[in-house]
Amino acid sequence: MRVFLGSVGLIFVLAACEAPDPIATAFPERQSFEFETADGTAVMRYKCEVGADSEETEQRAASAHEFVDTSLTTFATEYAAQAVENGDLDLETAEQDAAIFAEQVVQDAETQYQCFFYDREAF
Repeated sequence: MRVFLGSVGLIFVLAACEAPDPIATAFPERQSFEFETADGTAVMRYKCEVGADSEETEQRAASAHEFVDTSLTTFATEYAAQAVENGDLDLETAEQDAAIFAEQVVQDAETQYQCFFYDREAF
């Protein structure tokens, strides 16, 4: 019985350990940043190439965040308005369109700002 309880205890301890962040593992040389969305409902995370100094890197990260947050918010607002205007909203198509748009925004942020936007909860 004591061995069983010890095993159960070990399982709980191991389960409490946080799994490594695959993005941090993939980009160990990059600096991490977190910013709240403009509406304050979520936190957006970025891994940015380190610049000439910390101020330059932080400014680039802030610019990347503004670009990503604004792009995604504008897309959602315009997409919703168009769906209401047309009186038709296919959720499957909306999810696909949003995923395609978001992928392009992530690629553009990487190209323009050398910052990779990611959602840690997705991993």
